[in-house]
Amino acid sequence: VGTNNLQFGTVTPGVNKAVDKATLGFAGEWTISGTNSSELSILFSLPDSLITTDSLSRMRISFANSDASYGTIPAHQTAPVGVLDPNGPSAYRLGVNGQMLIWIGGTVYPRISQTGGDYSAEILLTVAYTGS
Repeated sequence: VGTNNLQFGTVTPGVNKAVDKATLGFAGEWTISGTNSSELSILFSLPDSLITTDSLSRMRISFANSDASYGTIPAHQTAPVGVLDPNGPSAYRLGVNGQMLIWIGGTVYPRISQTGGDYSAEILLTVAYTGS
């Protein structure tokens, strides 16, 4: 379940803006629930651009290999259990309580001539049991 959208707030044309995975209220967050201690395959589907609602303007976005993290509940976003690479499939175990939190940050690259307005794109998180 997605519990918080990745949000960049106000972005200035020509000035790159990063949101760290530990930034409360701005980093994207998911809550995963399942069978205690089960191994999960975790795969992100990440956009390469954010798009205005009228689809007339794009802003590049990227995600570094260290832009995501995870923790078991109770977990603290600012002190996660570990780093999760959002650019490749990963396998991790749910906590003994059958829950996990995942956070993601990223960086946007607005052009100096970037059109003002609201931009968005979907980040899809696919989680499946591995059977291990």
